[in-house]
Amino acid sequence: MSSPVYASKVALSNNHYLDTLKYWSIISAYGLAAAEGIRLTQEHIDILVWLREQFDQNGDTDIIATLQQLDVMYGPYGGEEYLQVLFPKAPLEQSLRIAGLPVPEQVCDKLSLAS
Repeated sequence: MSSPVYASKVALSNNHYLDTLKYWSIISAYGLAAAEGIRLTQEHIDILVWLREQFDQNGDTDIIATLQQLDVMYGPYGGEEYLQVLFPKAPLEQSLRIAGLPVPEQVCDKLSLAS
């Protein structure tokens, strides 16, 4: 029997969100990122794994707190601007989607740390 990650029944919804959280893996992240036009690097993967760990601990994504933590963690590299380079369309939305996590309705590409 093949792994669920490779099963043909694992489908993506219209916005490339995984239908279920349990099917996510680093391998599936590569496919999700490709659908977003992103070629994953270790920096991307570090963020995706961190987001999933936060979600596992908290059960949800606090948008402002997550953005602030990412900005502090990646401050030496340029903070929010660095995240924008990694996830050009909308850093938090794209990273959550590629991490296979639900994206809160409030997330939009105009959300910034200044709000």
